[in-house]
Amino acid sequence: MNRTYKVAKSLTRGVVVTSEKASSYQGKAVKTVIAAAAALVAGSAIAVPSYVAPSDSITPLVNTGITKLEDLNKNAETVWKHTEVKQATENFFSASDNFSFDKTLWIVGDITKAADTNPDTAWVDDFHANGLWLDGKGKTGINTGTIYVTTANAAQYWQVKAMGSNEGTIVNKGTIIAKNAVAMAFGSKQATKKLQNDGLIVVEDQGRGLELGGGANAAGSAENNGRIVVGAPAKGATEIGAVYIGDGSVNNTFTNNKGASIEAADAWYAIYFGEGSNNTATLKSGSLTQGDIVVNSSTSNTAPTGNINIEKDASVTGDVIVKLGTAALTGAEGAAVDGDLIAANGSATVAEELTFKNVTVGTAAVEKTDTTPAVAASNGSVSVNTNSELYADAVTLNTAGSVFTNNGYTELGTVTFAKVSADTPSTTAGSDKGFVNNGEAVIEKLVFVNGSDVFTNGTNGSVEIGSVVVPLNSDGSEVKLTGVTNEGTIYTDLKNVAAKDEDGKWGATAFGTALKNTSILDESITSDVTLDEYKEIIGVLGNGVALHSANITTKDGGAISLDDANKVGSSDFGHAEVAGTYSTGTPNFEPQISKALSFGSFTFTPASEKTPAITSAALGNTANKITLRGDKNGNVINGVKSDVAVTLTNVDFGAEDEDRGTLQNDIVIAGNTKVVGSFTARDVQLDNSGALTVEGNFTVDQLSRVANTTSGAATVQEFGTLTVLGEKLPAGADGKPAADQTLQIGDAAITVKANADDAGAYGSMLVAGNYTAAASAYHEAHEEENVVYVGQATTFKGTVAFDKNSNDTTIQNAVVIDMAGLAADTSYKAVTADKDGVKTDHQIVNGTALSADKLVINNLQAVSHDSLKYDEENKVWTALVGNVTAGTNVDVGSLFFNSTYAAGVLTFNTDKELLADIRSLGLNTAGQIALSTENLQFNQNAVADKIIFGLEELVTPSENVQQTLKAEAEKLGLTLDFVSGDYELTIDPTNADQVAFDQKVQGVMDGLLTQLINAENAATNMAALGGAFTTALDINDQVTAAVSRRTSAQRTEGFTPWVDVFGTTNEAKRLYGNGAGYEADIYGAVLGFDYTAACGGTLGVAFNVGQADGNSVGSGAKVDNDADFYGVSLYGAQTFGDFNVKADLGYTQVSNDLSTNNVLGSYKESLDANVFTFGLGTEYLAKFGALNVTPHAGIRLSRIDMDDSKYGADYDAMTVYQLPLGVAFSGNFDVNGWKLAPMVDLSVVPAFGDKDAVATYTGGIQNVTRVVDTNPIQATLGVSAQNGAWTFGLNYGLTAGGDDRMNNAFNANLRYSF
Repeated sequence: MNRTYKVAKSLTRGVVVTSEKASSYQGKAVKTVIAAAAALVAGSAIAVPSYVAPSDSITPLVNTGITKLEDLNKNAETVWKHTEVKQATENFFSASDNFSFDKTLWIVGDITKAADTNPDTAWVDDFHANGLWLDGKGKTGINTGTIYVTTANAAQYWQVKAMGSNEGTIVNKGTIIAKNAVAMAFGSKQATKKLQNDGLIVVEDQGRGLELGGGANAAGSAENNGRIVVGAPAKGATEIGAVYIGDGSVNNTFTNNKGASIEAADAWYAIYFGEGSNNTATLKSGSLTQGDIVVNSSTSNTAPTGNINIEKDASVTGDVIVKLGTAALTGAEGAAVDGDLIAANGSATVAEELTFKNVTVGTAAVEKTDTTPAVAASNGSVSVNTNSELYADAVTLNTAGSVFTNNGYTELGTVTFAKVSADTPSTTAGSDKGFVNNGEAVIEKLVFVNGSDVFTNGTNGSVEIGSVVVPLNSDGSEVKLTGVTNEGTIYTDLKNVAAKDEDGKWGATAFGTALKNTSILDESITSDVTLDEYKEIIGVLGNGVALHSANITTKDGGAISLDDANKVGSSDFGHAEVAGTYSTGTPNFEPQISKALSFGSFTFTPASEKTPAITSAALGNTANKITLRGDKNGNVINGVKSDVAVTLTNVDFGAEDEDRGTLQNDIVIAGNTKVVGSFTARDVQLDNSGALTVEGNFTVDQLSRVANTTSGAATVQEFGTLTVLGEKLPAGADGKPAADQTLQIGDAAITVKANADDAGAYGSMLVAGNYTAAASAYHEAHEEENVVYVGQATTFKGTVAFDKNSNDTTIQNAVVIDMAGLAADTSYKAVTADKDGVKTDHQIVNGTALSADKLVINNLQAVSHDSLKYDEENKVWTALVGNVTAGTNVDVGSLFFNSTYAAGVLTFNTDKELLADIRSLGLNTAGQIALSTENLQFNQNAVADKIIFGLEELVTPSENVQQTLKAEAEKLGLTLDFVSGDYELTIDPTNADQVAFDQKVQGVMDGLLTQLINAENAATNMAALGGAFTTALDINDQVTAAVSRRTSAQRTEGFTPWVDVFGTTNEAKRLYGNGAGYEADIYGAVLGFDYTAACGGTLGVAFNVGQADGNSVGSGAKVDNDADFYGVSLYGAQTFGDFNVKADLGYTQVSNDLSTNNVLGSYKESLDANVFTFGLGTEYLAKFGALNVTPHAGIRLSRIDMDDSKYGADYDAMTVYQLPLGVAFSGNFDVNGWKLAPMVDLSVVPAFGDKDAVATYTGGIQNVTRVVDTNPIQATLGVSAQNGAWTFGLNYGLTAGGDDRMNNAFNANLRYSF
């Protein structure tokens, strides 16, 4: 069965539950390990206020409350004390009409025992103190203020309440802090009442948050939409918890709604069911419940059941403890509790699906110690309902009288039985206690503690067991297991039931002995096992043992005979090759099959060399099912030539999803054939009794009915895929291709069927043609659909029908047309005209009409005009779909189309309004998007395609964000839906909370749009935003500065090689506007050679090389740039006395590797920037003693020519002019034979010309980015040292300017003069 164990492993935790008085809650289960809370909903970790005593300056009202509604909010702060047993004065404020309180109130219940005449109790009988009380049918009382409630002297916490209702709805929207008191409670009147917490409730020391009950109470309900925070119990406390469903409660309901939280991990309980009947607690998806849920319903009640509903994505951390009565637990797919299920002395039933850490059944006896009392053993019961699922790390049966019963599906880590003792006597074989499986169970480890432990697998049960632990006798042998019963099938490794002795002989383990002659299935052995060894295993375990995944062979590794398969062991021979011997040319093995058989492949073997060749063959038996699973070589039928058809009667293909094989023959299906796993076949024909059911993947060349038959049919079941490759019509007698070039699908009737259950809705799929991979990818994303997938022009000769098999509205029947397949369909090219596209009669779907709920165009991005027809009149492209009825429900995979479908023609109308909106957003690709959608030509621009086919996902909030916003909407009484990148929300414009929420949702949507815009601009303008232009200028500045240093330096007659290395950190974080800029690190070197003549003239050449690493800053979507550069410069200089004139001409190529990774995806490109520069300058040396002052001026022209981007940007060439003006101060000093020359230079470098990088996109869209500073200021500090012919220099330069411009440059230079 190859099921996968899905439960995460954790340490097993033992649990001991203290004995309790049935009439009241006395204490919490004592556990060896307390689970930590799992996840917190937003805001649940925020600190909460504590009880604050009233100021002494407030004069309390004693036994005198408020009688008039208009006086309720008169005082900002009020203190009310009740000190007497008097019903007339026990409420601070009582009303039978609507009211609202918005101030601060202290409620104090204060009475002494002397006021009571009953000496047998610790409390004063009939004493009550209540704050705000409602007794009005259909009325509502609301608190939006703060209420503190507490007790004093003999007053008990359950006698004092902040708010309550005898009839009507009482609502807390503010704060209630209950210290030794109850926050909100029902009164005792038999009437419809409701407690609703929308705010904050805090319980301290002891007390209750919400109290449901009240004797004869009927139709009571409570819900939490806010927070209920319960602290740890104070010393001597008798109870503290969040939600208390009291004794006598009948049919009460409590709901913890989405976004609400109960934080009671340190309290005695989060939810408590007292001695009531049929009360219900529902924990909604998106809610948080921290703390234990305790069921203590009396077994004397008519319906002692506490109903606990846990929805998917409800966060529940704590144990579910059943002390008395029954806990009816109902989960949902994916619902989980981060805690244990403990059936101490009661019963728990599990419906739908639930996951616990551990399950403990019964209470083990605990002996008395000096510090703890004795605990008597008690029996519990846990049952998994039919069609339900339970997952847990471990199940522990603490007493032999306890029972775990599975009637559905369960996956368990470890199952452990109780140790036999005087207090927990062993059950005997045949008992209905212990572990009972009537459904499907997966147990990773089964631990027997006693030989009499009861393990029962019922008639319809199947259990997969990973490992088995059996106790040992004193001599080391295994204890005999007397309590094991197997009436179903047990899946387990052979080593758990049998083993070889020292002599290599097989023998049964204790577990195997207990299971002898029952159904045992091993899946661990996948190798060859000889038939003789299999017989030996059967000898010790009985005929019921099967080696499900093995290959049973003869001694020499050959096929076993059909006769042996009929006589030996079970019906399951794994993947064995079974051979049947025939003596005629028309072998039919029906008479030789005497029982149902499952094996790998069947081989037709001739009786002798004289046996006639096979002209027809048959396999199967109407009474006994044959299952062919594929042998180890993937073969299914052997020994029959491929041109001979094999008739199969009552033969299935595959037993597991992993089974697979290839049939080399045409086959005729007579009777019922089911396909599980993955199989391929040649032509398949169905006779009148033939019924093909596909639950796995079945690929056939052709599927048709036997000639002159009318009844054969195929059904594709949920999750199944039937692929019919089909065929083209043959050429005519003249050798010319047939006029009909469509793919032909045979005349068998095919039904594509879905199914829906509690786990969800799932469809199946028919694929016409060799398009299984693309079809599977589509269906994986649309598993709730029934699909007919068409990849080329196709004719269906038989009927194709859909069957939803359910009223589930999520199931849809879809005809999916693959445009990538049509683009490769040569039949279209044969009939395509130059202008009009396909001929009118060349439809995609021909023959039998397909009636679906919707028409889907898949892979539109790969569309070819060859498969379309252009409507000249309306200037729009169309697809001639043909015989498909799908109403007007069309999905082409893009929001940019308002496609229509009528009379078999799909028209690709673009959404003009959306295209206009996209352009208004400032997207650079807006023009390309319009061009691509209108012309139906894609793959021109990857960014544009991403938006065309992914816009809905890009502008729709994530599932988590949606759930959070929907929960907030529910709290406000609103319904929020997200549809096609937009949201639907109807609000009351006069309701401030609803207006604010609408603005919040709009803010989320606006944020997604901003994110999209930033990402698109980054991907389509990487050269500008990634700093490629600015970095190219920075590189040019460093190279020309190195040349300038050489032409400005003192030059000695002769030949001089020199080198200048530099490193810079450059940034201008706001240069590009809107808070965007760049930063870059540049490293390079310039190597030069020049000659200086006696006349003072110098000519030279220099070469540069280096690299740069940069990125965008503040652009919303980061762009990285990894650049390399190299270049050459020619330079010259001439001195005229104290004047020096210099010029240079240079070229540098900067190779930019640009990349961005954002919500649109990852985009990369390499763009070269070619930089040409010419500079001319002059300087004058003025000497003032040891000080040299050199004013200088110049002009430089630089031209940057950037490659065009493959993402749409066509960059204009830039011509930048710079006018460096400055003055340098230097001196000369002789120190120990060295001539030192320190220098300071101050310059301003005005720039003009093209300061903006201009990118032009399809549709005339331009993006202009300022990339050149206007007037940066430069300061340079340096020193040079000369010794003989060698000269060394070091310089530091700082450039500063507007837009957060800050460059730091370091360079070192060296030259040698010959």
